[in-house]
Amino acid sequence: MNKVKFSDYLIQQAEPYWQQATDHGFIRDMVDGTLDKKVFANYLVQDYAFVRVFADLIAYAIAYSKTLEQKHRLSTFLSMITSAEDDYFIRSFEALGVEPSHYLDPNLAVFPSIQGFHDEIKKAIDSGAEVGYANCMTIITCAEAVYCHWGVKYREKSPEAFYFNEWITLHNNDYFQSLVAWLKSEMDQLGEDQKVDREQLSALFTKICQLESQFFDESYL
Repeated sequence: MNKVKFSDYLIQQAEPYWQQATDHGFIRDMVDGTLDKKVFANYLVQDYAFVRVFADLIAYAIAYSKTLEQKHRLSTFLSMITSAEDDYFIRSFEALGVEPSHYLDPNLAVFPSIQGFHDEIKKAIDSGAEVGYANCMTIITCAEAVYCHWGVKYREKSPEAFYFNEWITLHNNDYFQSLVAWLKSEMDQLGEDQKVDREQLSALFTKICQLESQFFDESYL
């Protein structure tokens, strides 16, 4: 009998939140192009607040990593987020009529889910060199695996609005799929490390899944 990979175990243990996060009504409305533009604009503003802190998380994962391959993979990912993905956000905000003064507001009121992300990211960053890489990678892997899952599932969808269409392709292109495959392989290796608390990482993965689902819920409010 084949042993369950740790990355698969994390997903299994994260139910029902994994299912809720990867097949949410928000996603289905978005890929069909029927999502209200104001709802999506609000979502993007909140996601931009998440991404700016998420970039710090990736930077710390790079610092906590041990190998050049890890540093290369993560630094390439950080470069993509701060270049191509950032360009997508800026163009989308302009098309949706969102002013820079709003999405760059340092005092922006964030959703409870986004605050939850920020709190978990801070704890991972502050956890130190011994466990910091595992904690940071668990959050990164969960967040990106959720988006890759629905991105690949709906890769045949092509809504007219570029801010819908490009959001899908950003999460199903070959590079992104290979990144998520690598992230999962890193989690599989961490799961074999006797110094790693598997159940603590599982609880963290589940928490991030729950926040992802909650974020989609809150975007409609």
